[in-house]
Parts: sequence; C-alpha cells; structure tokens
Amino acid sequence: MNPFKPSSRACVVAVIVGSLWSHVDAFAAPRLVDDASLASYAAHVAAAETSLRLGEIAAARRWLDGAPAQHRGFEWNTLNARLDESERSFVASDAAVFGLDVSNDGTLVAIGDAKGRVRVFELATGAERFSAHEHTDLVDDVCFDASAKRLVSASHDRTARIWDVATGACSLVQKDHRFPLGGAAFTPDGTHVVSANYETQWNGKRIAGVVRLWNASTGEVLETFEGGAKPLSSLALSHDGKRAAAGSWDFCAFAWELATPGEPAQFIQPDEDLYNAVDCVAWSPDDTKLVYGGKDHTARIHDAATRELLVTLRDHGDDVTGVAFSPNGKRVATTCRDGIVRVFDAASGELTQAMRGHTEAATCVEFTPDGTRVVTAGADGRVLVFDVTHARYGLIRPTIGSAAYCVRFSPDGSRLATCTYDGRILVFDARTSDIVAEWRAHAAEKCAITLAFAEEGKELLSCSYDGTIRRWDVETQTEIGKLEYPAGVYTFTTSADGAWIAASLMNGTVSVRSRVDGASRAEWKDARGTVYTLAFDASAKRLLAGGQDRKLRLYDVDANRLERTIENTTGAIQTALFTPDGTHAVTGSDDGTVKEWDLTSGTSTRTLFTTNHTIQRLAYSNDGKRLAAVGVRAWILEPTSGTLLATFHAPADEAFDLAFSPADDVLATANMDGSVTLLRAVRAVRAVREGKRRP
Repeated sequence: MNPFKPSSRACVVAVIVGSLWSHVDAFAAPRLVDDASLASYAAHVAAAETSLRLGEIAAARRWLDGAPAQHRGFEWNTLNARLDESERSFVASDAAVFGLDVSNDGTLVAIGDAKGRVRVFELATGAERFSAHEHTDLVDDVCFDASAKRLVSASHDRTARIWDVATGACSLVQKDHRFPLGGAAFTPDGTHVVSANYETQWNGKRIAGVVRLWNASTGEVLETFEGGAKPLSSLALSHDGKRAAAGSWDFCAFAWELATPGEPAQFIQPDEDLYNAVDCVAWSPDDTKLVYGGKDHTARIHDAATRELLVTLRDHGDDVTGVAFSPNGKRVATTCRDGIVRVFDAASGELTQAMRGHTEAATCVEFTPDGTRVVTAGADGRVLVFDVTHARYGLIRPTIGSAAYCVRFSPDGSRLATCTYDGRILVFDARTSDIVAEWRAHAAEKCAITLAFAEEGKELLSCSYDGTIRRWDVETQTEIGKLEYPAGVYTFTTSADGAWIAASLMNGTVSVRSRVDGASRAEWKDARGTVYTLAFDASAKRLLAGGQDRKLRLYDVDANRLERTIENTTGAIQTALFTPDGTHAVTGSDDGTVKEWDLTSGTSTRTLFTTNHTIQRLAYSNDGKRLAAVGVRAWILEPTSGTLLATFHAPADEAFDLAFSPADDVLATANMDGSVTLLRAVRAVRAVREGKRRP
C-alpha cells in the first residue's frame, strides 16, 4: 500500500457537492438556495468538513480553496484553521521528507527527503542554510552532533555521509553498508557514529538487523551488533551514549550495550492480531524508558531496564511514523500516516492534543529543547511547528461530571466563563483554555444556570433555582450583591449596558429590575408555564419572552405592558432573539425549527431551518452576518437567506448554550457532558514563509 496515495474515501466527498447538506447531516433539512454562488459555497464547505472528518486533509484543502471568496465567513475560517493548526511552517522540499532533526540550541532544523537531498534551515525563519544532493536515493534519517557543527545522514543508497553545517561540504562518506540504512546518530562526544540497517548471511538466504559503531573522522567500523531476522527501520542513541535502540520489522525494538557486544535487549509487543512492524523509536531524556511506534497504529512505552510494557498510546488513524519524548519526559509526540500530530501524557497514555497541518502523511517529529513546541515534517514536503504548551486544541474538559449550562465571553474576549449543574462557576483564559478562577456560586443541588458579564468584565452575575441572582467580583470571586426572588429563578438576561436584569421566575413571572439596587422597573404574569428565554433589544426598551406555552411575547418595558403575543403552535420556544435591526425576532423551538417573526404583524415570515432535534440556543455573530444554532450539533446559518453553511459535530450528546467571542473568531458551546467546545476561526500565526514546494 502506498501510504502517500489518497484513499478512495476522498471520492465519496464528490457526491456530497451535488446534494449539498442532506447527505452530510441527517439531522438537518437544508433550504433551497436561490443564489447559485451561495449554494456553491455551502456545498464546498460541506465537502471540506466531510473530508476533514474522514481524515482527507488534502481533499478538504481543495474544497475549501474552491469555495467562492465573497461568501467566506466564520465557518470557512474555522475549517481553514482546523486544516492547519501549526504555529508556523515552511516548505522544505518538493518531495516527501523522511529525516528530521532539531539542533540542541533549537535554532536549526535539518531534513532528508525522498530524492536524496539533505537541507538545513533556520527554524525561526525558514531560511535555508545549505542544501546538498549527493545521496542517490531516499534519505531516511539526519542527526546533528551536540555542537550542531556537523550533520550525519543515512540513505537508502547504502551510505552515510557527514556534513559540515557551516559550509555544506561533505567531509566523509561511509560505504560499508551493503543495504539501505534506517538511521544514524552521533555519540554525545561526537567522536563516533552509530548506524542501523540490515545484511544478508548464509549466501543471501538469511537477513539480520545490523548496527555499526564507526569512527566519525575516518569511517572505520569499530564494532558490529546484530538483532533479529528482519531489517532495522530506525535508530535512537541513548542520551548517555551507552546504548543504541533500533526499531525492527521483526515486530519489536532492540537495544544494545555499545561497550559490551552481545545479544540485544528485546522489547516485545503484545500480539493484537495486527501486522506490527516497528518503524520509529526514541529514548526518554533520562534513558529509563523506550518508546516505539509502527504499523499496528500504536506507540508503546517500555521500562528500559526491565523491558516491561508501561503504556500503549492509541487513537492513531494509521501507521505511527515518528515518536519523541518531551525534554522533561512527561509527554510523547507522535506522527502518523493520517497526517495528524498527536501529543500524549507519557504516564497515563491520555491523548492531550491532536493537531492537523500536513496535507499528506506526517513522517517525523522532534521537540524543541524548551519543550514548548514540536517540529514535524511530512510527505507534503513541509516543516511545521506546533505549540504544545496548552490543553487539547479547541476543547476544555475540566467540568466533566457536571453538565455545563452556559458560556459567556467577557467584553474584551480575554475570558470565557461557564456555570455547571453542581453550582460552580469557572473562568478560563479564552486563548489558552487555562482555568483562571473557579468557585462555588450556588448550592450543588440548586445548580448554576445562567451567567452574564458586567462592568467591563469585572463582574459576573449568576442565577440558580435557589431564588437568587448573585453578583460576583471576578478578580476575588467574592459576592458583591444579590437579588432575591422567592419564586425561584429559571433564567435571566441583561441589557446591553448591564444596567437592567430581566428574570424568568419559576411561577411564570417575568421581572425587570436594576442590577445595582434591585429596584423594580416592570413585571408581567402572562405566561402559562415556564418562560425559557428572554432577550432585550439594543435599547433595553423592549423585551422578548418565550417558553413552555408556545407563545412569544413582546413587552414594552418603559410602559410596563404586553405589546404583542405571537402564537408558535408547533413547539415550545427554547430561545429567542431580536434580529440585528430590531424589526423581527428569531426563535428556536423543541420541534427543531428556527423561525423568523415580523414583530409588527406578529406573523411568521419564514422557517429558516429545520432539524429533528430541539434547538437549545441561538446566537448572532456580532457583525450580524451569521446565525448559529445549537443542540445535538452546532449549525451555522446565513441569516438573510437561511442557508445552512456548516454543521459542526459537538463532542457531547447535546449542547445547552453557545456564544460568539466579541471578535467573532471563536464560537463556544456548553455541553451536557461537562465540556466546553471552542470552534476557533483563526490561526495563531501565519506561515513564516509561504510558497511552492522546494525543488
């Protein structure tokens, strides 16, 4: 099987374009679109999203690039960011890259490619230091010496070469290997090189894996070590220089003591009835553990002394092609033929990050010396740098065990707050997803249901079935005020300026009071049953209320009167908003419809969207160009036409709430499983050098 040939799954995506979203999302029924270019845009986004879920990154890239530019918005930007989550990148070759190393000071990166070329670049800028093409076949491995003044390369042309990094000159060619090399590395003092390949014995009828120790100045072979009856595919030298480990197609990894030639230690994989040749290997920084990965779609960590299997790293979609320990030994990064770069907790085996960027197989990986980044290369000829300092990309999971009911961004977008079924409030750094504050706001059995920021993000308000809306100082997490409602509070909303609070009470009453002193402004008792949703208009002079009795009510707040009642006979209203111009309302209901209503006539102007499940919440983007709906999926609509532009699959069974960030570059959802999902529509940093693949 050619690992770099797109699979047949990509062909399936082509069918989707002709049928728009009906085959992409069985939960949603798309509207017919009159605008041909908008219909084309929706189809391209649908195909890109499906390709992405199938792991067909190159196909997703093509569909996304083909989407008409005039319609591109949040959903396009989100998919674009998800296709390349790297912090920076550069094109290193027009061929697949198989060898990669980062210098000990983190300034240089070396690559070897399928055409036999060796290149060295500045990691920060992507500027080329040197390029050499003296190998006549694929270069499988490259390795700097400790000073980064020399580089050794191992090739399928059966030679290893030593290069002067400053000049690019080849100072030595080692020709004693009779078959392709799988790896080479300098000893810590730089005086010797260890290389791995295989040889045939007994008149060519027996294959043996072979490791050689040779003089880095003369090329003289000083010692030869054997292991297994299959080729050695990779090599890693322990940090103390005393042991060499190699991955073997003998379904294991070997390790030799270089000072005492003899039988190697063998690290055997458990038999899971899969082809499990080993393709990559690495030592932990303290040399106490060995990790290897291969064709059974796993990487495994062993105790280097006892050979005991400690952890199996799963969740790969294809062969594992590269492994590396972080400098502190707490994490392991892997590359995979599915193009995804993954980071695992080395102790538990938990997947903590899965990052896209390569459009073809990702082939090799190294951590930077400070452990904050991983550097990868792939069959697409690119070198990518990923930030690994933060938690799982796009997903916060500290509230597991208690459903997250609400998400709110602070006015400046720097903080994200959520509240939970067990009465807690958590505040996160919106960029890093780190928790910056957490406290118990209400009794666990009474829940914390809804939140709102006030005072430029310095204050948070929360409500609960305990009959209170509480005001909190975000910095100190102390209570600075409280509004009491003996009937109990179901939900609330605030005016745009934060001066007024509209609360829905458990007895169906709607109350408008001052946030600061609690003074009453208006109160109504028209609803039969619970009011699920409230929304002020921009002036805070009108208020929408909808709920269990299937009616949408429009109130004149200043006059303290009911202005209009609109019947929604098809379902209870879960969520309602004013349109950005204030002339209409949109509602989402438990019958799965999103409808638009004329507030002057009280009639439904159209049904924007239909799904088989409850619409829990609606949110307009701040620029008014997108309308998002959430339930068992997150749907992005073009609000003027009602065109379904994208469907994002949440990790939970259902989401309760959603919110756009002030800059409209993040959409957050609060989920039943206790997680908060972040759909990010922007990459952290653009590529340091764009361009075609290097010849």
